[in-house]
Amino acid sequence: MSTEAACQLTVNPFTAHLLVHDIALDPGDTLILTAGASAVSRMVIHLANERGVRCLPVVRHPEQARALALLGTRPVPADSADALTEAVRDTMEHGRVGAVLDAVGGALGAAALRCLRPAGQFISYGMLSGRPIPVHPDDLVFRQVRASGFWLPARLERLDERELTSLNQQVHEAAVRGLPGLEVAETCDLADFRCALEHTMRPGRDGKVVLTG
Repeated sequence: MSTEAACQLTVNPFTAHLLVHDIALDPGDTLILTAGASAVSRMVIHLANERGVRCLPVVRHPEQARALALLGTRPVPADSADALTEAVRDTMEHGRVGAVLDAVGGALGAAALRCLRPAGQFISYGMLSGRPIPVHPDDLVFRQVRASGFWLPARLERLDERELTSLNQQVHEAAVRGLPGLEVAETCDLADFRCALEHTMRPGRDGKVVLTG
């Protein structure tokens, strides 16, 4: 693999592989992903599609939806919690969402949680909104929704040597095969790190900014 791809292997690909493993959905099940255009989400979509899992990535901008459509998935345009609930209702034939991977939190994360089927699984792995997720006891008690958090360092600590070796092999093989989400938008010399940081914050960026030199 390229050096630009290899330098990205330490976090996102491991996160994506473990998230797909942890949700353990069956072929034909449906997965909602908030921050659906992120690198992790694109990786998850690719890995979940290989397992026959249907993905509904939530996006805010039309250009994000067009890019995700190339991965063989159906993006859900939604710029608010109400819009997400309505869009999922219109998209689903019978409203059976098996799992949610939420990187946003706040009202959008809460709306995604409400889309879950009974006994569905909600995993929070980010907090882009900076807002808490209100969880109703009804969801936990009567609908038996399972809500948990994911943090890569803690999750890796739970792996034994054999499991970690297998995970490393899976991540490396996926990267060699062309795992989405490792795209590079531009490279900058290490001395230009301030400019690189500014470019990283630009909206509409379609890949990572990589420091070289």
